Amino acid sequence: MPYKSINLIVSLPQELSLGKPIRHQHSLELPVTPPKAVPVCPHCHSPGCISKGSDGFQSIRHVPSGNVGVFLTFKKQRFYCAECLASFTYHYPWQHHPLPVTDALYLSILSDLSRPVTIPDIAAKNCVTDNIVRGVLKSIDIPKCPALPEIVCIDDFRGNAGAYNPKRKKWDAPVFQTCVVDGLSGRIIDILRDRSSATVQEFFLSFPESQRKNVKFYSCDMSGIYAAAARKIFPDAVLCVDRFHVVQWLNKAVDAVRRRLQNEFRNIPAKYSKLKDSRLMLLTKECSQRTYWEAYGYEEKLARLQTLLAEFPDLCEVFDALQEYHFICAVDTEPIRRLKLTEWINKYLSSEVGEVRDAAKTVENWKENILNSFTHGITNGPVEALNNQIKRLKKISCGVHDFESFRKRILLCFGTTSFVRNQYTIFGEKHAQKISIKKEDLDHD
Repeated sequence: MPYKSINLIVSLPQELSLGKPIRHQHSLELPVTPPKAVPVCPHCHSPGCISKGSDGFQSIRHVPSGNVGVFLTFKKQRFYCAECLASFTYHYPWQHHPLPVTDALYLSILSDLSRPVTIPDIAAKNCVTDNIVRGVLKSIDIPKCPALPEIVCIDDFRGNAGAYNPKRKKWDAPVFQTCVVDGLSGRIIDILRDRSSATVQEFFLSFPESQRKNVKFYSCDMSGIYAAAARKIFPDAVLCVDRFHVVQWLNKAVDAVRRRLQNEFRNIPAKYSKLKDSRLMLLTKECSQRTYWEAYGYEEKLARLQTLLAEFPDLCEVFDALQEYHFICAVDTEPIRRLKLTEWINKYLSSEVGEVRDAAKTVENWKENILNSFTHGITNGPVEALNNQIKRLKKISCGVHDFESFRKRILLCFGTTSFVRNQYTIFGEKHAQKISIKKEDLDHD
């Protein structure tokens, strides 16, 4: 077969004969003549099929040329199976049946779906409709992660994605979904439909016991659901509660006290004005105050903070609790850190401020797991970073109702999947599979 450079340029196999292009107003029609087909019956897989001749013309979309949509037009071939007496239309290897697109266009759309861009933008770039892009997304099948890593990080995010209920004619969408991440490589293992205990346990129990024993560390927030799953499924793993979630909890306590005082003194302008717009100032670490406040007048900010704490004792106590915990996080020695955290808990368990007392009780309940995070240096940083990326993807998508489509899009954009982007080699040989989606080996070295 002579080598056809034009076929390589337009991403078509060498065996196709190209006709003269026909230019329309908004598209380009490219007539092609496929070679004589030697089909196998799709029903009984018998090679003895008899041609019934042509059954009209068929047009499918191809990769655009210069922002102009391209259609391939060719004759359909009908065959009759002498074994099972069935008739069928032959689909060529470079077609991606049942979608009316070529493999080259299919892979181009799939490549764009692996980047955080909107579906209308992908459709406009490839000169196709939005429904074709959604059809490509639904057609892929991402395999399950073959093994669990040594460090598992888990957290929830607000996804609002579910499944359509035809009886209610509404979408049954849980508010939160669960993200499971490899804590060492930072790669997404999978996205779970919701954050219920049954869903989390079902996912981990789908792995064999030998794989579950490989998990050495399990990091989560102060959620009883995730911790209960860890204690049941990974009894030998070290349960770590991210110490920065404690900071988040204390930040919420500081803000709760500030808002409570604002509501209490709303009718007293002199006190209300002092509390107004003080949130960021109260949450700043003492060791970082000069750095953050230098551009806004460090002395003035510090004087305002001291006046505020002197006038409102409740705010002063919760502020001191937050700053003392920051100091504990900076301690390097394990025995001293444990001693300081125990003293911190005993001090604020007897606090008269309800928000501080509740925070101290929570830290007391998770004390050993928080100290495990310090000792082994395990945090939920990888999953928190991916949660921000997922929120960005959800924002540019203007929300996604269907959970499976949302999950596939997340795994394509931020997961470990990889696929072949050009299905033809320089010699015009087709790869063995239309799409090769594989999982990379988790490297713990």
